[in-house]
Amino acid sequence: MQILFSKLLWDDEKICASEENVEVVCIFLKTIGKELDESSMISKQSNDLHFRRLKNLSNHPQMRVRCMIQNIIDLRSNRWVSAPEVVLVYDLSKKN
Repeated sequence: MQILFSKLLWDDEKICASEENVEVVCIFLKTIGKELDESSMISKQSNDLHFRRLKNLSNHPQMRVRCMIQNIIDLRSNRWVSAPEVVLVYDLSKKN
């Protein structure tokens, strides 16, 4: 797994990782990031390293990529618990 992250995020530190690579890493981390953080100290340290790289990539030229990165960073900082969705309900029976 660590090799996968390395290939996707670290091939060339001087250039931004591709949008597709960042998206794959973010989806993967959203799916099993909690397990990686909790499995062993070595795994958590590797995860810390990859999150530092993601943080460095958070100035990616693509807004979509920046949002994906920020979402996964926020998810981890919230101990892998998603924030509740806010649903706005408009009562059509009330008149203004």
